[in-house]
Amino acid sequence: MLAVRGVLIPQDRKEAPYRRMKQEEARLGVEVKELLQHAQEADEEEDRCYGRRQRGDELPRELAFRESRLRKIKETKEALETEAKWEAEDLKIVSFVVTF
Repeated sequence: MLAVRGVLIPQDRKEAPYRRMKQEEARLGVEVKELLQHAQEADEEEDRCYGRRQRGDELPRELAFRESRLRKIKETKEALETEAKWEAEDLKIVSFVVTF
């Protein structure tokens, strides 16, 4: 028996939660080991299918090339548009100065 603030508590009421925690800890430990083993097996299977240096989710070459090309075109287009805006602003400033 354990006395808390004058109330007697049977010792087994204190031990039951601890016992459940130990059981849960053991159960979760087994689950974690199983999940890690499953992940390791999946990694090994992907290595056999795609090679050790590949993740398996890479884009096909054709798509990667086109995506890269599209990105470069967009960047160049944005640069040209920005340059055109600056030139237009320069012309406004020059025309303002000339008309003054």
